[in-house]
Amino acid sequence: MRQRLTQNTGFIPTLTCLVILSSLPSLTESQSDTIVVWSQESHHWTRLRGIYGDPRQWVPTLQVTYVGSIPTKDRKWTVVTHDPGTGFLYWVDTQDGSAIYSQFASDNLLQTTNPTRAHKVLHRQDFDITGLAVDWNTGSVYFSETNQHFIGVTRKTDAQLDDAFRVIASDAVDRPIGVAVMPVWRMVYWIDAGYRTIESCELDGSNRKRFSRVQPHEVGEALCMTLDHESQTLYWAAVFGDRVMIKKLQLDQIDPFAEDVFSLAGEINSIASYQNYIYTLNSTEFKLDIYVNDKSTKDPTREYIIDAKANDLTIVKPQQPTYSECNELDCSQICINVNKF
Repeated sequence: MRQRLTQNTGFIPTLTCLVILSSLPSLTESQSDTIVVWSQESHHWTRLRGIYGDPRQWVPTLQVTYVGSIPTKDRKWTVVTHDPGTGFLYWVDTQDGSAIYSQFASDNLLQTTNPTRAHKVLHRQDFDITGLAVDWNTGSVYFSETNQHFIGVTRKTDAQLDDAFRVIASDAVDRPIGVAVMPVWRMVYWIDAGYRTIESCELDGSNRKRFSRVQPHEVGEALCMTLDHESQTLYWAAVFGDRVMIKKLQLDQIDPFAEDVFSLAGEINSIASYQNYIYTLNSTEFKLDIYVNDKSTKDPTREYIIDAKANDLTIVKPQQPTYSECNELDCSQICINVNKF
C-alpha cells in the first residue's frame, strides 16, 4: 500500500512544499484533471516534482505518473501556490531572505519553471514568508511573514518593482503559520500560532476580527492550515498532547465554533482538503497520507512514502471566473506600492 518516490538525479531529495493544481486551462486533455507539484531540495540544488492525475483516483490505484524539472543550483524553493484565474504559479525562494517568483503554468510546467525565466514579484532579505494565497479576481498575492510579524499583500506587475507590498495586519501578529483568501467574499484568513487565534479581515486589511468563539486552547499548537473554497471550511492541524488533531471552522456560519474532525499520530507539516478527503504531509515518516473526511476516521485510506521531508501542502481549485477592479499598481483597493518597513 505504499509507493516510494525514486529518481535518478545525483542527489538525495528533501521535499519542502507541495501544491495540487486542478484543471489548468493550458493542460492537454489527458493531463487536465490535476497536477500535484512540490518543491524539493538537496544541498545546493532545488527542483519541482509532480504527479499527473486526479488525487481522488489515488485511493483505488497506485498507478500514477511522476514528472519533474531539471535541478536548479544554489536555490531553495519552499512555499508554492497557483492562481487559477490566470494560470500563474507562485513560489518562494528562501536562499537569500524571501523572494516570491511567478511563471505561467503551461503543460510543460515542470520543464520550464526556473528563476532565470520567472518574474520576481517580491524580494526582501529580512522576510521569512510562511504562506501564500492568491486573490484570483485581482491577481493580488497575500503572504504571511514571521520575522517582521505581519500579513501582507503584493502583486505581479510589468513594472520593475520587486519590493512593493502593503501590510494589511501587523498589530498583535506574532507567528502566522499561513494565509488563505476567499475571493468571492473579499476576505483574508490566517492562524496565529503565537497568540493561538484565528483571524480575518477584508482584502484591504479593514474590518479585522478574531473568531471570538474559538478559544486559544481550542486552536492548540497550530502547525498548518488550509481553506476549502467549495465547502467554505477552514481546516488546521494542531498538537494536543501526544496526538495531532485535525480541526475545522465553518466560515459560512455566523460566529462559528471550532470542531474536531479526527486525530492522528506523528508530526504533520501540511494539510489540505479535496472533495471528501483530507491530505496530510508527515515530516518524520516522509509520507503523504490520504484520509476520509469523517469523525470516525482512524487510519489513512492510502499512504505514499515520498522519501523526503515535507513542509507545505495546498490545493488550488479549477479555473475560476475573474474580474478586476484595477489594473495599476497604485490601485486604491490594495495600495501596495507605498508601504515598506
